[in-house]
This record gives sequence, C-alpha cells and structure tokens, in this order.
Amino acid sequence: MVYILAVLLPLCLCACPRADKTPPAAVPTTADVVRAKRFEVTDATGKTRATLGVNKYGAPQFELFDAEGKTRATLGVGKNGTGLLLSDATGKSRVGLSVAKDGTSILEMADAAGKLRVKLAVAPDGTSLLGLFDAAENTRATLAVAPDGRPLFGLFDAAQKTRASLGVASDGTPMLMLFDAAGRATRSLVGR
Repeated sequence: MVYILAVLLPLCLCACPRADKTPPAAVPTTADVVRAKRFEVTDATGKTRATLGVNKYGAPQFELFDAEGKTRATLGVGKNGTGLLLSDATGKSRVGLSVAKDGTSILEMADAAGKLRVKLAVAPDGTSLLGLFDAAENTRATLAVAPDGRPLFGLFDAAQKTRASLGVASDGTPMLMLFDAAGRATRSLVGR
C-alpha cells in the first residue's frame, strides 16, 4: 500500500489543478460587423489624425489630418463621382484626382495659392486632354488627342481666345492656324 501511494500520489498531484494557477487568457473574439456613424483615430496626445464617416451631403468620406489638425488628404464618394484631394501644410488643395459620374478621369494640380495650373483628363470616348492655366486660372495652352488619334495643340491669350492652333487631320495632313484677338483666322498653313 505504501508503494502504491508513493507512485500514485505524485501522479495525482501533477494531474490535479492547483489553486495558485492562473486560468488561460481568454481568446479575443472578432465581430463580423461594427457599425457607427463616424470613426476617429487619435494620436498619443488625443489629437484626431483620421476620420471615417458620412459628410454633410450624405457621402462617405475618409480624411487624414497632420499634427496641427489641418486636413491633408480626403477621399470621398459622392453623387458626381469619386475623388481624392491632397492639401499642403497651409490647407490649400494642391492635387485632385477624380473619376466623374460620366466616367471621365481627371488629375488637377494647383499652385501654392490654390489656383488650378494643370489639368489632365481622359473622357469616356477616349479623348485625352492636357490643359495649362495661368495664375488667374485662364486656359493658356491645351494638348488633346481625339479618339481617332488626331492631335491638336492650342495656344490662348489672357482673354482665353484661341491665338494659334496646330494639329493633324484624320488623313494625316498637318495644319497650323493663327488667329487675331477677335478670333478670326489670319494665317493658315496646310501641309500635304
């Protein structure tokens, strides 16, 4: 009997739970869906650095903020399309990337004053366009390629009147036209 106790007692003590043992940590569960009207991400100091929610127009919007609280990036989806807006440290919008409701994709870039200076677009029909603007946001030069591949280059005065046009017709004929301030063609050159 002493032999049996000497063998079985250590086995029982090892197999029996001890009171001083801590229970295993609970496995965290993951919710399938989390619903909220707005989410905010804050930094260590409590400043809001990102938000995800629905804006005042009822469209979903994601915003990122710098350490000073200025909006630096906004991504949104609205009734007119989807867009991404990037801003500089002063809060001026500098770059916009969007896809309009009609399918036109657009990239716009602004100067330090927030004035549009460059626009690149591709229309649903395949027309591609590059526009260059002055500090007053007047179109000064455009370069376009039509869906059939015809290129066209235009130069404009401060009143946005076409002053020069260079292009290639669908049959491959090059053309150069010069215009006066009233928009009348004053010179034209058509190649062969």
